[in-house]
Amino acid sequence: MTRVIAFDVNKTLLDLRALDAAFEESLGSAELRGQWFAQMLQLSFGGGLTGEYIGPRPDIVGADLDAVVDQIVALDAA
Repeated sequence: MTRVIAFDVNKTLLDLRALDAAFEESLGSAELRGQWFAQMLQLSFGGGLTGEYIGPRPDIVGADLDAVVDQIVALDAA
């Protein structure tokens, strides 16, 4: 039997609040960091479930951020 030790580094060892200023400056709200991170987790979990590794690539990170911005624009237009 293979033994595995898993560590949850997201939000435990990594303090994502350091990104709040950038979200505030570029998107007008630091709270959007949470939505962006949720989008990232969803993509990562989906990749894990399907057996496709989706690492922290800049194009994926940017696409997730674009999705959050699109949601904001759609809500503002409604």
